[in-house]
Amino acid sequence: MSPLDHLEKGYIVTIGGVRITIKQLEERIEQLRLEMYKAFLENPQDPQVVEISQSLDELLNEYNRLTKK
Repeated sequence: MSPLDHLEKGYIVTIGGVRITIKQLEERIEQLRLEMYKAFLENPQDPQVVEISQSLDELLNEYNRLTKK
């Protein structure tokens, strides 16, 4: 079994009390990445850029934790 087999099978994870598939986690990561980029382009000094970045970091850390199995 490959370390990524569970990802290809729609593996369910719980993030912040919500159950989602790995695919949904990947989509949320991309959504936040785009949100952060837009916020940065509008105003790089906006505290929202840091808030989005921190949320994105949490999701990326969770994704990395899951893919190391």
